[in-house]
Amino acid sequence: MNFTMNLRRLTCLCFLFSLIASCNNEEIGKSGDVNPEAIYFDYHFSAAEEGGDITLKLQYRYGGKEGTTLVLDEPGNVTVDGVRLPVDSSGIDGAFYEVVRPFNEFTGPHRIVYTSSEGKKYEETIEFPAFQLEGVLPDTIGKGQLALDIAGLKRNDLIQVMLTDTARFSKGIERFDSLEHGRLVLDSGILSALKPGPVNFQLVCHRNLPLQQTTPEGGMLTVSYSVSREIFLR
Repeated sequence: MNFTMNLRRLTCLCFLFSLIASCNNEEIGKSGDVNPEAIYFDYHFSAAEEGGDITLKLQYRYGGKEGTTLVLDEPGNVTVDGVRLPVDSSGIDGAFYEVVRPFNEFTGPHRIVYTSSEGKKYEETIEFPAFQLEGVLPDTIGKGQLALDIAGLKRNDLIQVMLTDTARFSKGIERFDSLEHGRLVLDSGILSALKPGPVNFQLVCHRNLPLQQTTPEGGMLTVSYSVSREIFLR
């Protein structure tokens, strides 16, 4: 009886903490109701090699990077490559402006122009930095050292490495590594933590880049790109 009651209390607490954490994202305001110089620019660029699409999500917030999301009041608007974006919203993300395109149709630089409710313009040119595995990752690998050559990343880029096996109680591997002369090296001790059999191998590059033109409140471009492979560990 006590265990059941404690479990219910724990479930309620988890729900409340989740609700509180997502509260700011769910809130939606209007840009015309706030100081236009206090709007934070929150830009996200994301794609996965296997997905085929690239997503550019633009959000404008009042109260910093975790603040209330805003719908842009006229004459406020945002365009990407000259095309004006409509507003969308969800219970999790709040208000946002989004472009979803096939990856091969959205390469190269793109121009974002945000116009405030007072008619002031802020321009940003961005380009998605995809990376590629050079050569072929073997379908079957052993538990020795694994070296991967990667093209398209900068020297200081961090790569999130995730390997997940099919063992029921396995935690898998999740770590951050940097490149050495374009090469990612996983020591044998890392792979030995996995159980033999099918393994999902995923590399994710994250970049947080400051925007060049923003209000005094600032802004950030977050970039995420992932490459996944299914391999067999012997």
